Amino acid sequence: MPMIMKKPIIVASLAVVLLAPAPVYAQQNIFTTDLNNLFSTPRVDKPMLPLAPAKKVEDAKPPVVEPVKAPEPVIYTVVEGDNLTKIGTAHNVEWQRIWSKNTSLNHPDVIHIGDKLTIPLATEVLEARELPAVVAAPVVTPGVSPVQNPVQSVGNYGGGNTYDYGYCTWYVKNRRGSSIPNSLGNANTLFARAQAAGMATGYAPRAGAVGTTTRGSLGHVVYVEAVNGDGTIQISEMNAPVFGQTTYRTANASEFSYIY
Repeated sequence: MPMIMKKPIIVASLAVVLLAPAPVYAQQNIFTTDLNNLFSTPRVDKPMLPLAPAKKVEDAKPPVVEPVKAPEPVIYTVVEGDNLTKIGTAHNVEWQRIWSKNTSLNHPDVIHIGDKLTIPLATEVLEARELPAVVAAPVVTPGVSPVQNPVQSVGNYGGGNTYDYGYCTWYVKNRRGSSIPNSLGNANTLFARAQAAGMATGYAPRAGAVGTTTRGSLGHVVYVEAVNGDGTIQISEMNAPVFGQTTYRTANASEFSYIY
């Protein structure tokens, strides 16, 4: 009779379950809560987008800088009535620099209509070019300060005129400007030091040259205003005979050695 014995046990167990609702409810609450937790939609965080890689410094393009164009010399076409002096005044440059720049010219007094002349830049350093013995062009270009150097720069040309005022050396430096260094010493050393510095020197007179002599205790220097056809030169000078005063005279060209 074992099968008959099992039913009361099952019923009793069922009765116990029915007579004790609280635990069932409690279990039901727990079960419900667990189901809610189980089937509730979990929070899903949005995936983080990957950050763009940082730009390397070397990959950064530098700003575009337009190159500065160097100034170009002016090309001038000679017209009727022109001469180097007139052209120099119009372009604020000494005619001697135009002569030095344009080596195709045979004489500074001779130019032709239609000739193409290059006007040198103010900052351009030019090689020395010999002038003919006789030149009609004036020594000083009207309206242009004689501060440009027609030959290659050597020595101390800066700082204005540092020679002592009133002496012959101060005067020729003042006339020639930056083409005469401040470091050539007294009149009796001017020629030798100019030669040692590589400056253009010689024994033929030229308009605009500095005439030098070692005669006397300290020598003497003059400025050549013009060259005459008879072997004489027109000169200007200072401290001869009056200190600080400029005088003019005609002298023999053979008396001097010249700095061009």
